[in-house]
Amino acid sequence: MRVVFLLFGLMLSGCGDETAARRPVADAGTAARADACCEANAGAVGPVGPIGPMGPAGSAGAPGADGAPGPQGERGPQGEQGTRGDQGPQGAVGVQGAAGERGPRGDQGPQGIAGVQGPPGPQGAAAGLRFVGVSGLSVRCDGGLRGLQIACSDTFEGSQPCRSGDYQRTQAPPEIDARALILPEFINFAVRPDGNVYALDISGLSSSPTEFTCHGWQGIRGVHLALETNGAFNLVGAIEPHPVACCVP
Repeated sequence: MRVVFLLFGLMLSGCGDETAARRPVADAGTAARADACCEANAGAVGPVGPIGPMGPAGSAGAPGADGAPGPQGERGPQGEQGTRGDQGPQGAVGVQGAAGERGPRGDQGPQGIAGVQGPPGPQGAAAGLRFVGVSGLSVRCDGGLRGLQIACSDTFEGSQPCRSGDYQRTQAPPEIDARALILPEFINFAVRPDGNVYALDISGLSSSPTEFTCHGWQGIRGVHLALETNGAFNLVGAIEPHPVACCVP
C-alpha cells in the first residue's frame, strides 16, 4: 500500500515539471497515468513570438552546368555600308584570250610622204615606129645597147631596136619564129616598203628597172625583156644570144 501512495505522490509532484516527467517510472501503466495528469494541467498555447533576425547568408554554391543553347534569333537589319578599302596590288597577267572577230575597216588615213624619185627611164619611142620583124643576127645582153642596134640595122635598113609599146601599137605585126630581145617602155615607178624601186612596163610586167635590160646591157644577172613568138612578153635570161625585135619609122 505504501508503494502505491508513493508513486501517486511522485506523479502529482511531477505534473508541470518537465524534469520530473523525464524521470523513470515503475511501469507502463504508471507512465500513462502521468501523461494524462500533465495534459489535464497544461495551460493554453501562447501567441507566436516575433520572427527572429535573418541569419548570415551561406557561402555561394558551385556554378551549375551550362544550359542547352536556345533557338537562333531572327536576322537583324543590314548594317550601313563601310568605307571603301585601299586598292590591292595588281594581280598577275592572265593567259591571253583567243583573238576576236575582225572589226570593220577604218577610215583611210592621210596620204603619206612622197617617196624618193626613181631613176630616169630609157628614152621614149619615136612616134610612128612599127615592128617589122626580128634581126638575123643574134646578140648577148652583155654587149651594150650598141650590139642590139647593129643587129637591127644589118637586117632592116634604117631600123632600130623596138620597145614593148612599139610592138603593141603596130597593127597586124608580122609573125616571128624565135624569141627576141625587146626594149622596155616604162609607164610608172614606185618605191616599195623594202626601199627598192620597181618599174611598171607597158606590157604589164613589173620588176626592178635593171631586170628589164641586163642591168643596163652589162650582163649583170643576165635578165632582159623579151618578145615571145605568140606576142607575149617575158623577163628571160639573155646571156645566151638572141635575135632583136626591130622597128622602122
